[in-house]
Amino acid sequence: MAERSAVVWRDTAWEAALAEAQAAVAEADGDRGTARTRLQWAAGQFQRVGQPLDAARCRWALTGQAGGANSSRAMLSGSRNDRPEP
Repeated sequence: MAERSAVVWRDTAWEAALAEAQAAVAEADGDRGTARTRLQWAAGQFQRVGQPLDAARCRWALTGQAGGANSSRAMLSGSRNDRPEP
């Protein structure tokens, strides 16, 4: 459904979010090349449409600090490995 809806929301953050989700699926399937490509595209698209925080999340996921494409999920849940203990 999200892929079909992307046609309606061309050149928006919707396409970037779709690419980010596709990256997570590719990573889960073990296709790191596709995951990386989709995250790079998502970061650029988020930046182009004025969503710098979303772009930063994708770039952060690309660094592999929390496990590749699934880093977005870890970042949102607050489970960064490099966070100091309270």
